[in-house]
Amino acid sequence: MAKMIIAGEHRDASDGGTSEIRNPATGEIVDRVAAGTQEDVDRAIDAAEAAFKKWSAVPPPKRAEILFTAAHTLKDREKELARLLTLEQGKPLREAILEIRRFTHTLEHYAGLAKTIRGGYVPALDDRRYGMIIKKPIGVCGSIVPWNFPVSLLGNKIGPALITGNTVVVKPAGHSSGPDSPRSGVAAGRAQYCSWTWTDRRRIAADGSAGTQDRFHGRDLDR
Repeated sequence: MAKMIIAGEHRDASDGGTSEIRNPATGEIVDRVAAGTQEDVDRAIDAAEAAFKKWSAVPPPKRAEILFTAAHTLKDREKELARLLTLEQGKPLREAILEIRRFTHTLEHYAGLAKTIRGGYVPALDDRRYGMIIKKPIGVCGSIVPWNFPVSLLGNKIGPALITGNTVVVKPAGHSSGPDSPRSGVAAGRAQYCSWTWTDRRRIAADGSAGTQDRFHGRDLDR
């Protein structure tokens, strides 16, 4: 059974709840996944907040090394991960392979941008005054990935967040193309994630339905 990954540990849901993952082509049960609760969400956020101080202090080039290593690991497991993506989400195997490759390319792209993370200088604001631009991580980011491109769009969210020193809590889509399939995104190579229903965060990145976007519109995302 696929479990949530919180603070580096594989966890069941706090109430033991699970959801079935079915192959959308055959209806066959592929796996089961832990169905996260609000308690699990809080644990994931607390773990990400605890990790933030240390991760944000890691120099960008070192963060880049970690992302490059992750990308290389994904390349080594490309066929295995693509097969999982096809079974749970339904796209042809060829497209699943391309999606895994897009994800690895995205991680490498943002890792390559590490050297561009720098501030700025604004001269002559006034007599004997100047301005300095200092870029800092913002904290814990929430990432909600859609069912149709769960792996490649996951890279679009965690890549820029991690390379700039933020920590991330990832939520897979609440449904996929098959019945009862909230596991989309798990095939991304064991990235830390938690299935949740709602939480407040400093930054939320989401794709998908208008309903998902509406849930966040106008809300105060500071905890």
